[in-house]
Amino acid sequence: MSKEDLEKLRQMILKNPKDFVAQEEVSLSTTPSFIEGKLVPRFAAIRTFLVSDGNDYKVMQGGLTRSSPVKDKFVISNQLGGLSKDTWIVTDTPTEHYEHIIIRTTSNNQHNNSLTSRNAENLFWVGRLFERTMALTSFLKIVLDRLNENVNDKAKKQQEYLLVLFKSITHLTKTYPGFAVEVDDSIFENPEPELFSLINNSKKAGSVAYDIQTFLRTSNHVSDKWNADTRRILNLIEDNLQSLRNSHSINQVSHNLDKLYTRLFAFYGNIFETLPRDSGFYLLETGKNIERILSLVSVLRSAFSFKKNDEVETVLMEAILENHHLLAQYRYIYKSHWSLVAVLNMAFLETNLPYTLSYLLDALSSCLSKLPRNIDSNRLNIAERTVLEAITLVKLFDAESMIKADEDTQYRTELDKTLKQVYDLISKVTSNLASLYFNHSVMQHSFLDTIERINSDEI
Repeated sequence: MSKEDLEKLRQMILKNPKDFVAQEEVSLSTTPSFIEGKLVPRFAAIRTFLVSDGNDYKVMQGGLTRSSPVKDKFVISNQLGGLSKDTWIVTDTPTEHYEHIIIRTTSNNQHNNSLTSRNAENLFWVGRLFERTMALTSFLKIVLDRLNENVNDKAKKQQEYLLVLFKSITHLTKTYPGFAVEVDDSIFENPEPELFSLINNSKKAGSVAYDIQTFLRTSNHVSDKWNADTRRILNLIEDNLQSLRNSHSINQVSHNLDKLYTRLFAFYGNIFETLPRDSGFYLLETGKNIERILSLVSVLRSAFSFKKNDEVETVLMEAILENHHLLAQYRYIYKSHWSLVAVLNMAFLETNLPYTLSYLLDALSSCLSKLPRNIDSNRLNIAERTVLEAITLVKLFDAESMIKADEDTQYRTELDKTLKQVYDLISKVTSNLASLYFNHSVMQHSFLDTIERINSDEI
């Protein structure tokens, strides 16, 4: 390291000494290892732990031994395949029992919880993957219900609104070609194989099973954040994954999707009520809001970028409102009258309903404002500026002009253009956050608001 780099490191250590560990480089000894039925010597490093009592250090009775699985190789790192062994430090004489109680000088939990950049990113993706699974599960439930209604009507071919909903699923999951590419009508005449693949194929990126797997894996990386009830709910969601894999009929799939949706809601309700309102919570909320905005914009584009006849658009409006928990409020205001202008105004501009774009963008902006920053608190960072651009687009939305369609193609150019701009901007927020907070190419640092520098960015 250069003198400048060493000085920077020195200042970082002085500022947050608890976040760093110094280890002298030593040559390795060997320990007996049971390899292929034989006791053989293997290089090993024993790590012991000491605790400060303020004046001195006490050696703890536990330790960790890392051992190389390969003869004459210094490969003891866990990431490179090294083995771990629990180690006890023993003595022939009785040992004293030491107990050191640390009394916090402040009751503010945010000032006492350290969050590494990697854990910060994991919590962000727990929020995104949870909401992604919720959004897809909800939309599939609605599509399967409409498909059952069409079967019960003994229709010889799929209704036009079903074709739009099928294509919307492919755009939402990005599982192309899927229903989006019309090679022939066979996939629409028999949609069950593609639908089942989008539900229970855990190897298909974008499917419900795949999203659950990824969500559970990411949740496990931050398991220390969950209480016992949250862990039980995660176990139930894992059971749901197995049930979905074994579902081979629409009724079975619908039943298991209902259970999954309820358990996902339970997961979110539990963490919302129990997590401390610190940076980790606001990153999780940020991820959830980003994913919810992207899913809403995706289905709006798929459903309404091209004009259909009034009957088809009425069914689509009802399905989209139901999917985003807006149907009851719409019916309360407009009764049985259906208007695309009214639907879009509600979906874009209503600020008191949690699944509208205005509400979600304001919530996202609020979460970002609560994260640590390394600039003047009166200035917006790059992620906040990106969200502000999207908010401005939505606030200027004029449904009357947006629903105008080209007479020849029936394409609603302005509506699709606006929705695409919002989608692209919110997609950028993830990379903005990565550059601000999720940089793992440098040494792991603490994502923590300290009492001394509450507005500092410790990533």
